[in-house]
Amino acid sequence: MLHKEFFGYVFLGFIAWVFLAASPQQRIEHLCRPVGWIGNGTVSMSTLVVPNQQERVQGWFDKVEYSCRYVTWRLVYQEDYNKWLATQNVAPAKADEGDTEKTSEKTSEKTSEKTEGAVAPAGETGK
Repeated sequence: MLHKEFFGYVFLGFIAWVFLAASPQQRIEHLCRPVGWIGNGTVSMSTLVVPNQQERVQGWFDKVEYSCRYVTWRLVYQEDYNKWLATQNVAPAKADEGDTEKTSEKTSEKTSEKTEGAVAPAGETGK
């Protein structure tokens, strides 16, 4: 029974560590950091057993860690990012659109129509 309480407290500590991070980027990093820890251990063990497969195992865990970050961002932050883009008069990019050149042309036409003759505030580059 004691081991269940211990792992429960460890899990709650991990959740607190994730949510007490200062920025969204740090929250994503904290949430996906255990993937990197497991990857480092696995790469170390695979190096001992099959040294010539070290790069392949490391590459696989790099992809898994990136996938964790990407999925977390898409699930939690993409909607807010799209809303922010709407306030900036920029159309949000859609993953299923086939031709990105047409999208960027439409966006640049809309932006140039709205900002024609206007001066951008200092520090903004029109992105």
